[in-house]
Amino acid sequence: MFRPLDQKRKLHLILKSSHARGAKSFISNKLEVRRIIETKASKYGIVIHDLEIMRDHIHLFVSFKTRELIQNFMKVSTGLIARFITKARKGKPFGKRFWDGLAFSRIVKGERDERNLKNYLEKNRIEREEGTEWRWAIEFHESVEREARRKRLSYDEALARQFASTRFEPRR
Repeated sequence: MFRPLDQKRKLHLILKSSHARGAKSFISNKLEVRRIIETKASKYGIVIHDLEIMRDHIHLFVSFKTRELIQNFMKVSTGLIARFITKARKGKPFGKRFWDGLAFSRIVKGERDERNLKNYLEKNRIEREEGTEWRWAIEFHESVEREARRKRLSYDEALARQFASTRFEPRR
């Protein structure tokens, strides 16, 4: 069974590996992983709108011309990434599957969906670079913005209401 693909729409792909830890993490090999993806994307006519490399997974936000080109890009780039990270060679395989199954793929439908994806990728970027506490701050800021839009308030009014309704307990 094949996954639905629509070359008129952009695609969000997630490549995940449980073996990508420590020296084998994508972050530890970020420059080479990025180089492989960008050179193969260029070869197969794939447009990369965003690329986020995390410790154990990679997010790709792409456009493509044909199903065959995106499939070839995925086969070649995932193979090269796995070989580089595991140091596998012909006659000296890694010994187990590097990738956790097929890549997750989702068609991005419309501007709102695209904006949500870009926000999600930005949160991942910040979490990777700054730590998880920054993700909480961003989500809090977004909830205040949503509340301001929903109730037609200024950001400051929504923020004041949010703080007024929040109970702060002293640490013990």
